[in-house]
Amino acid sequence: MWRSDDLGMSFMAELASNWALLSGSLLIALPLIIWKIQDHVSVEEDLKFSDESVEDVLPVGKRFGDVEV
Repeated sequence: MWRSDDLGMSFMAELASNWALLSGSLLIALPLIIWKIQDHVSVEEDLKFSDESVEDVLPVGKRFGDVEV
């Protein structure tokens, strides 16, 4: 953007190019947002790449079968 300002581009054209870049990047990111972001994650899925076990993260007094999904 500094280059376009240095070349004498109007402020409205700079604003339009900023909005165009933002809109384009959101369109590219949309599949990732739709397919990868989830509302709920199971405990097993959440612990898949960690060193903890289900028993380590459950509250005291709860058993594995008592977990609500």
